[in-house]
Amino acid sequence: MRRFFIGLMVSLALAGLVGSALALEKLPFGAAFKGSPRYDLLSWVAENKGFWKGQGLEVKWVPFVGGGRLYRAVAAGRINMGVSAAASFFNAAAKGVPVILVGDLTEPEFFSFWVRADGPIKGPKDLRGTKIGTARRGSAPHVLGLYMAKKLGMEKEMKIVAVGGFRERIAALKTGVIDGFIQTTQPVVNFLARGELRSVLDTKDYLPKDWIGFPLFARRQFAREQPGTVTKVTRALLAAGRFMMDNPDWTRKKMQEMMGYSPEGAVIAQREFNISPTGLVDRKAVEATVNFFLENKVISKEKLPPLDELYTNRFNK
Repeated sequence: MRRFFIGLMVSLALAGLVGSALALEKLPFGAAFKGSPRYDLLSWVAENKGFWKGQGLEVKWVPFVGGGRLYRAVAAGRINMGVSAAASFFNAAAKGVPVILVGDLTEPEFFSFWVRADGPIKGPKDLRGTKIGTARRGSAPHVLGLYMAKKLGMEKEMKIVAVGGFRERIAALKTGVIDGFIQTTQPVVNFLARGELRSVLDTKDYLPKDWIGFPLFARRQFAREQPGTVTKVTRALLAAGRFMMDNPDWTRKKMQEMMGYSPEGAVIAQREFNISPTGLVDRKAVEATVNFFLENKVISKEKLPPLDELYTNRFNK
């Protein structure tokens, strides 16, 4: 009887564990970049601090090399939710990818043109005749690079070339394959702290004041059919963001541990890191971002959905 009782208890416990595992909702989640705290650390906190599981989710974080590849996976139905830069999201939406903006997770993090600090390029005028690296065609740096080349009147004299991820861009810069690359600040903070890179052009100076920061998106069909899941994902990511904002010392140290930042680099990175407390999408920012891309012919209006169909706040109230 004793052995029977122990066996019964073990079986029940195992059944409970299996039942708990089966109850978790599994979801592949796409990210347009790997190598920045707002992508990598946010996912780590959501997973390891229990925010995914707290919402009944089992999430597989799937990073891509640029928004172009991410949204091709979305168009193919392999990814139903994810995060990317604003330029990538609106570029995909304008090409007919069936996505909707369901949250804005951070304040805008703008892209800069980075060059060697010891090189001959000192300012925007020196970019004439240069090769500037981006991730992939259709990615945010590629879209903004084309815009900036046009804005400077250098469409035919500045080549925007795809060289791959951040590591590939750094290697291409050091070997002289490219003269500079387009990237946000957080991935380059160690190079900034060591005085190896400098920014010669900041897109912030050319973009509208109102701007979408860090889009959380879903495929339209998925949002219609699985609204509960979209709400859970939004809540988990916002909770992870609040944890990082409420624990700045922990966040800075984790950046050093996880991202390989130096203490000085982590301080720079943390200044660029500000998670939204609500995740609400600002209609004014959506309108300004869309109008900017349309007016500058970065995206086409032909397949772009109406403004009210580009975003929703129903999942983060």
